Amino acid sequence: MIDRRAFYSYEKIDSLNAAFNFIVSVRGNGKTYGAKKKVIKKFLKSRRQFIYLRRTKTELKAVSTFFNDIAHEWPDIEFRVNGNEAQCKVADKWLTMGYFLSLSVAQTTKSVSFSDVDTIVFDEFIVEKGYARYLPNEFEILVNFYNTVDRYSDRVKVYFLANAVRITNPYFLQLGVKPDKEIARYSKGFVAVHLCEAKDFNREVSKTRFAQFLRDVTPEYANYAMDNHFSDAEGLMVGKKPPSFSPKWSLELRGVVLYFWSSPSGRDWYVTQKETKGLPAFVTDPAHCTGDNILMLWNDRLVQMLRSSYNHGMMAFSDVHTRNVFVNVFRRW
Repeated sequence: MIDRRAFYSYEKIDSLNAAFNFIVSVRGNGKTYGAKKKVIKKFLKSRRQFIYLRRTKTELKAVSTFFNDIAHEWPDIEFRVNGNEAQCKVADKWLTMGYFLSLSVAQTTKSVSFSDVDTIVFDEFIVEKGYARYLPNEFEILVNFYNTVDRYSDRVKVYFLANAVRITNPYFLQLGVKPDKEIARYSKGFVAVHLCEAKDFNREVSKTRFAQFLRDVTPEYANYAMDNHFSDAEGLMVGKKPPSFSPKWSLELRGVVLYFWSSPSGRDWYVTQKETKGLPAFVTDPAHCTGDNILMLWNDRLVQMLRSSYNHGMMAFSDVHTRNVFVNVFRRW
């Protein structure tokens, strides 16, 4: 039996007082359990409601068991899932504690009032390998949904929960999150990210026979399930810019601007997010095309050349985040 004191504690990230709180840790260390306990305690104390958010309606099917693992914390209270509502029975009356919603249909909630909601728990915000896909423009959808609930009141906190699968996801790409600190703030403190090391939990888990089995048979799975290791955080194709390279142009990809430097031969490329002024500027979104920049289309020769350079290993990047932006946005743009 794992010591409960080794499970995730929300004290550290709550002390940062951020609105968007990203918590990424090893699998099974109690971050979802802790979030449930937090929102239930808050409702029972102050009647503040919560939203438990998943990406799709399919993922919401599992909420029928939402209270199964935590109801024992309040043995004198009856809980139930009633449709898309989490409810508890107080003085023979069923009260709505929270709502189960999916981000994929969030647009349909624009006219709904969530004035009593002050917490959103977005579970499994990072897609597991081979399991599902991110929604088109998912970051924008989430921001719009947040605004629907909060209504510019600075009332609502969001807890984004996930296992350490891939550092490359729409949220971390948009916010520029890098896996170089355990806990960090972004966007003037509006965002806090906790890449939890979970040393105490790891120590407890490592004693089990199953953990030893995983390390022997499937070390890649063990890396993220037990060690909080992102599969795409390695420094492949990352390095310093060669002194002979010269700046050529910039390219905006979904709000992220990349700057391209070329070798004297024009065959090799170096990509960074460090601003270099005075370069020709390309954009991929027609709405961003002005007199100061040029629209780049997917079938342009320049795009084909960049794709070929990357595929043949003739491209390097200033850091992991820049590489992941290029790979995950450019190649699917």
